[in-house]
Amino acid sequence: MDYINRLQNDPATEPHLAFLSVHGYTQNGVNPGGNRDQMADYYDRIDEFGKQSWQTEASGFGPSEWLASNGDGAIWISRAIHEGLVYGNHNAWLYWQMTNGDTSPTQREALTSVSGGVVDTDNPKYAAAKHYFKFIRPDSVRIEAGIDDVTGINISAYLNEEDQTLTIVILNMGTSDEFIDLVLPAGMDLSQFEMYRTNNNETFATLSPLLVNGSTASFNMLGSSIVTLYGHYTALVPEPASALLLVVAGGAALMCRRGKMRGRDLH
Repeated sequence: MDYINRLQNDPATEPHLAFLSVHGYTQNGVNPGGNRDQMADYYDRIDEFGKQSWQTEASGFGPSEWLASNGDGAIWISRAIHEGLVYGNHNAWLYWQMTNGDTSPTQREALTSVSGGVVDTDNPKYAAAKHYFKFIRPDSVRIEAGIDDVTGINISAYLNEEDQTLTIVILNMGTSDEFIDLVLPAGMDLSQFEMYRTNNNETFATLSPLLVNGSTASFNMLGSSIVTLYGHYTALVPEPASALLLVVAGGAALMCRRGKMRGRDLH
């Protein structure tokens, strides 16, 4: 923070400081790092500057399996993205490389591997990132969505008023299934969500649409899985009535608006 503070407080450099760029590593510059407490502390320190924050480089995480007992499976990149967006309030979250030409499915420095010019889109780590990258489009606004449990259910949600879409990403770091209730206000006219899931047995599987009954929808969330819900709405009442309510495993939290997201499509 000393470097950022010096640039921010120097009248010669501050006008040229358009946004902040950080990396997602531990102090050795190699291993993935930055837990939710560290991300929250970072955001508290930069909030007063009023500048966007981009996480522009992270790598690591084992790509060959979804869930590893040592915290190195592909599911952990989902939690890293979640913690960066939710606790660090990053406006962008980028992986180090999409691919570096390495044909090994177990290589760690890229999001996936390439063989014969063909990208491996079945790679678990690629799928984990896709749950966020494909649907959270530029100009989306993150809206608060707890419940949030580092070892259980983790939720983030993103509203794009230009495209009139709502994206909800739910990550279950626990091994037990959880029943999820979603409650939307009457002011949001949304009839169904597209639904995608990745776990130890499925790689970005397209599920049956999740229907919204009036203002509610519910489903069973498998243990050690990630689900993305993506829906188009036709009406949204003005704030504050436009806030959304998620009820998860008996708890509830009101959503509120955050800064716009940067992003790019991942097919």
